[in-house]
Amino acid sequence: MIKALKTELKKNLYLPYFLLGIVLVLCFCFMADAVRGNDGRNYSVFEIVLLSRKLKLTSSTNYAWISMWAKGFGSWLRLIVPVIVSSAYVMNHTEERKVEHRYFLYSRESRLRFVLSKTLGAAFSAGLILAAGYVLFGVILLFFFPQSASFSEDSRFFLEYAYGKGSALVYILKIFLGSFMYGIYASLFTVFLSIFISDRYVLLSIPVLFQYAVQISINKLFLEHMFSKHADKILALDMTNILRAFSHKYWWHEFAGVWILLLMVVLVYYLKVKKEAGQ
Repeated sequence: MIKALKTELKKNLYLPYFLLGIVLVLCFCFMADAVRGNDGRNYSVFEIVLLSRKLKLTSSTNYAWISMWAKGFGSWLRLIVPVIVSSAYVMNHTEERKVEHRYFLYSRESRLRFVLSKTLGAAFSAGLILAAGYVLFGVILLFFFPQSASFSEDSRFFLEYAYGKGSALVYILKIFLGSFMYGIYASLFTVFLSIFISDRYVLLSIPVLFQYAVQISINKLFLEHMFSKHADKILALDMTNILRAFSHKYWWHEFAGVWILLLMVVLVYYLKVKKEAGQ
């Protein structure tokens, strides 16, 4: 099982795909809106980095390192992340389908081992791509923006309330775990579709539409109920809460939800493989 999983990870983390994924994550993070200026214009994270020497960064918590890092995970990255983290898996999957390689694998290893190695290989590689790119983004920002200790007591209290307490290393470790789990989540719908579909364009496009529909639905529900007692529960549906591992009160809901979804995909995949194998 371990050997088969290592093989899948090696294929899905093929260096050109891995580096391309990291670069794309970085690009979308730097393109995200960070601050709305007095002129009414939204400035991206990249623009604020360029202006960082001219700004009094400790004048607002918007310029705090952890705050800027969080803003990097904007709506565009949320939308496109399934494509970024699953492209290598989709390419490998469609090629194997073309040559019917899976039937050869069925004959060499147990059905469950095959399913687990494929599913976990796709999910873990997706998590590693997103975590590597997003954490690298945070480390880069560390050279340009002040940490919580540089702010006033009230500002520090606000930042600790929003993002939790800890040193830079603690934040990095927590966000690595959170982004790893979010990467797994972002890949699951693609893996689920690949059980039944072999067209790479469909596998890369439908998850983006699905992600868009989920994002719009949550935003709409929240706007309709933002002053009701259900507002917090609606926000808990937003899987990006998991990026703030151990800091957000609902993070463990998303953490458990990801593993439940992963187990469901494994079950469906196993039943499909069992049927194909004629058992």
